[in-house]
Amino acid sequence: MLMYPEQLMPETVEDLHLPSGLSVQVPKTQPVFRLWSGEFTEDTYGNKPLIDVDATPMFAELAILRQFQEDGWDGVWVDTFRKKYRTAWGEEGVVRLSGDKLQLLKAIHQKAGSVSGCFDVYCWKDDVVVFAESKRRSKDEIRQTQLVWLEAAMSTGLDASAFLIVEWLSAPSSWGSEALRRASTPRRIKSGTVGLGASSIDTVRSPTPHPQASEGYVIFYDAHDAGAHKKFIRWVERNQRGYVISRRSPSDAMIHQAYCGHFKHGDKSASLTRTMKVCSNDKGDLEGWARENLMARLKRCKSCM
Repeated sequence: MLMYPEQLMPETVEDLHLPSGLSVQVPKTQPVFRLWSGEFTEDTYGNKPLIDVDATPMFAELAILRQFQEDGWDGVWVDTFRKKYRTAWGEEGVVRLSGDKLQLLKAIHQKAGSVSGCFDVYCWKDDVVVFAESKRRSKDEIRQTQLVWLEAAMSTGLDASAFLIVEWLSAPSSWGSEALRRASTPRRIKSGTVGLGASSIDTVRSPTPHPQASEGYVIFYDAHDAGAHKKFIRWVERNQRGYVISRRSPSDAMIHQAYCGHFKHGDKSASLTRTMKVCSNDKGDLEGWARENLMARLKRCKSCM
């Protein structure tokens, strides 16, 4: 299980449709960054927003990199605009890549046919790598060149967990440290996480202790919780009158009753949550989730429905 930095733990996934026609679910986190309100006399790359990190102004890419660094990762901001690798702002922060880290980037760029579209932050710890893309909520979106680059990157053998979309929200500079900490507390995809995608700073909150909170459904998924399978089995055992959506892709999902024989398998080493499981005691809640998150009609299991 890939362990992201605490403040960048994924809260949801984003379905991206690659140029080949395939879809991929990329982990997404939604931290809250306080905007810088002081002066900044250096190049702002066309008025890119600045983040206040411990009373120091920095671009969002460097703020994200800082989170990884504080968690023991090495990495760089891949500044494609200036064609530099940075660990900090200024010339003293410009570094060179070498060895296998540089070779991986070169392999991706060769397959993509361009350096355009590379995710902003490239980090590594031991043999694990993560590419994180910075997007300001409601201001930026994934570009076509990034989809081309992502597909090229995955063709080198990287899976979806090697990528992270950091869709950050901005808080006023007047916010104190405690208010910012509360707003930035991540909601992880695991037992107890309900709903997908906060719509405002007010809705970003800590995990609800009880898995059947107001949104009415709970998600179990291996991609973001190594213990998802066992938690899903426990939920099914305790909620035999409930319902489960098994989601393979945005266009392939099926609803079952919780007691369905499809969830009783002989191979104890196999995980039932390799595909996302969305569970609720209220079928209407799941049908509502399907309308908002699927691109095709929800199928019904012929064995139990």
